[in-house]
Amino acid sequence: MDECVEAVEGGYQCFEDLKRFLGVGTGPCQGKSCVQAAMHLIADHRAIKVDDVDVMTFRPPVRPVAFATLAAPDAADATPQSASPTKHTHQEGP
Repeated sequence: MDECVEAVEGGYQCFEDLKRFLGVGTGPCQGKSCVQAAMHLIADHRAIKVDDVDVMTFRPPVRPVAFATLAAPDAADATPQSASPTKHTHQEGP
């Protein structure tokens, strides 16, 4: 949290900035415990309501990921498998 305080005091004024600069919300908790704390920090520093702090941008995975991979207890070791029926077309090219 000290790094977040330093970043906000150093000029990072929105949640997206903290996410890109420090990776807030992208760690093991995936934002479940740190996002609200970071948003309150930004709101306090800017003297605004928490509801006025921008929210993080959610993006889907770059390639399809099976739900079983995401839910697996050893998901960190799992290799995502593409289920795209056109996978061979993309690899071979036109």
